[in-house]
Amino acid sequence: MQQTIYKTVVVHITKMTYTFDINQLYILNTLIFDSRIEYSDLNSELKNGSVEYPIERRTFENVTRKKNLRGTKTKYNGKSSILKFSGIKSVSITKENNNFKDNHFIQNIELNSEKSVVELTTAFGIVVEFNMSELFCAELIDLKDSEFGKGTSSGKHGFTKEEWNEYLKKEKYVLQQRTE
Repeated sequence: MQQTIYKTVVVHITKMTYTFDINQLYILNTLIFDSRIEYSDLNSELKNGSVEYPIERRTFENVTRKKNLRGTKTKYNGKSSILKFSGIKSVSITKENNNFKDNHFIQNIELNSEKSVVELTTAFGIVVEFNMSELFCAELIDLKDSEFGKGTSSGKHGFTKEEWNEYLKKEKYVLQQRTE
């Protein structure tokens, strides 16, 4: 008689979650620059004071570099992530570009102090305005590895893991991880 043995394997998936207040958006911009965001997702609905956008991004915070005779090569990985804004009263697209209705690329996220709103601007000129409350918070939640953004470039770009940790320490930023 043959006996079958089954093994149970428990896997804990650790998601990297970055949380930012209004004064830390410059750190978020480093992480999400040139991230892909679908036009249809820019019209996401506000739910309970929050809005989420699925994005594909390069991991500028964990590059590897190799020196060769011609200089330095930088290698990037990709991540599928969620960009979440909380403490939001309303969301509106204030500038539209009717020429580009496919995917877009995030250029930056910044406070427009004249209007007291946070603005997400795409490379094609779309501006999404977030009318925020005093509880404003932005989160970047990495979900899984992605092929988007994976590749190499010539030159020294981004941060190695050690450089990123030093940068965050200098900026007095504390990393958070969630295990699910």
